[in-house]
Amino acid sequence: MSNYRTIYITDNGAAKTGLFPTWTMLKSVGTINQTQPTIEEIGGGWYRFIANLNPFEHWVGVVDAGSSVSSDSERYIPIDLRFSDFDGSEDKEIYVTPIYDADSDTLTLLAFLAINGKILNDNSLLTSISIGVYNHAHSLLFTLSTSSFTNGVAVMSQSAPALIANVGHYLLVTLTTTNEVITANESFVSMQ
Repeated sequence: MSNYRTIYITDNGAAKTGLFPTWTMLKSVGTINQTQPTIEEIGGGWYRFIANLNPFEHWVGVVDAGSSVSSDSERYIPIDLRFSDFDGSEDKEIYVTPIYDADSDTLTLLAFLAINGKILNDNSLLTSISIGVYNHAHSLLFTLSTSSFTNGVAVMSQSAPALIANVGHYLLVTLTTTNEVITANESFVSMQ
């Protein structure tokens, strides 16, 4: 995701133009390294840089406006960036589609992570997924796990003779990304 982040620079409260701000530090709070983006002047004391964040990143840094800004409190500008700064939220949902084939007693699960309603299809951000399949009495029947994703979707299948047709079953889903663990509960009915 490519977005501009703007900063406003003043000197003694007045807009400061003609500067060449630099980074004294820019680091990811997570595990993803980034380069320091170029800061360019827009005008009227406004400056901008491009922040290419993925949904799991959180950057912190300090911009140095330069020695021509007389006050340290105006010269050094703290930066705290999160993906949600650009889209207003971080609505993350795990979707699981169970497909039960009663003829072969096979359960296939298709699972993916959606952020703000869009499938996260960057496989490099997805580490693993584990889905516990429970019966109507909440007893664990088996667990399916994989670290293989295709366009953000995990597909897992297993023989499932323990599933009872036309009865509710439950899924406990644990999805691990490069920066966090997300859990969800789902339910489904295995139909004949």
